[in-house]
Amino acid sequence: MGVLGNGMRAAIGFCDRAALPLGNARLRRRLAEGSDRVAADLDAAVARGLGWFERQEMLEISALMVLQDLRDSGLGAGLGFVDDRIARYRRAYPGFRERLFDPDLPHDPTGDPFGIALRSPADGQVFEHPLDTIMRRCLYADRLGLGPAFLGELTSLEDGGGYGTTHIVVGGRLLKRFSGIDPAPTDRTMQATAGRIAAAPRTARSGDIFAERIVVLHWLGRRDLIDPAWLMRLMRAQLADGGWPGRISPRRSRSNQHTTALAIAALMQFRPDLGGRTSASPAQPRGEPQWT
Repeated sequence: MGVLGNGMRAAIGFCDRAALPLGNARLRRRLAEGSDRVAADLDAAVARGLGWFERQEMLEISALMVLQDLRDSGLGAGLGFVDDRIARYRRAYPGFRERLFDPDLPHDPTGDPFGIALRSPADGQVFEHPLDTIMRRCLYADRLGLGPAFLGELTSLEDGGGYGTTHIVVGGRLLKRFSGIDPAPTDRTMQATAGRIAAAPRTARSGDIFAERIVVLHWLGRRDLIDPAWLMRLMRAQLADGGWPGRISPRRSRSNQHTTALAIAALMQFRPDLGGRTSASPAQPRGEPQWT
């Protein structure tokens, strides 16, 4: 079964590398022929996605981070529910992650002053992946006294454009908020990831990491590396309930909070390129594991 599964994935990957660039070209032509219609479709997709979130009583930390970022950046209406969901999360899961919402949090309410223990009492989950540990250290970098040498640890996450690469950017954004490290080398570390992040979506299907790469490129200010066809493919991946699945599957898919938040962010950030925006101009935003 494993051998068959690997063979099938290899065959799908081969077909995708041939077919997806052609599909992207068709989508770019459609956009060129009618950007107003595409803009209307995009607005409708965002509205449906936000409606899906409003129906969720409890949001995950990764979704809250992205939605709070959008709200604070003035990228669109419809995010009034975010403060209520943050408050619910903090009541249900007090712990080291609360610093994302309260930078002056004096300590981790669970008793770990720097949030670097390997177990989160809130959800009982053990964090053993290097990505999770490094993100937690970024969040408490000032309390831990981390200096420029820590950037080397951050870049150890590099994995050729996958979650490790995108989280170099996520971690860099956290360091710019929660450390005394000179932002210039942090920015250089983040910008060095752009080419690898942009290369992958050209022949990748529209799932969680696909949406994350688009959002991260926006955070880096590299809109020039984003193919508008990727956004149209993202819209086509939306499910009937208004959310987005974490992975594309021939089986029945379920909406995923992390992916849905990223898809909404990608579409909202792309909207200015289509013109006719009704929301305020965005400020610079602050930014699957647990962290985006």
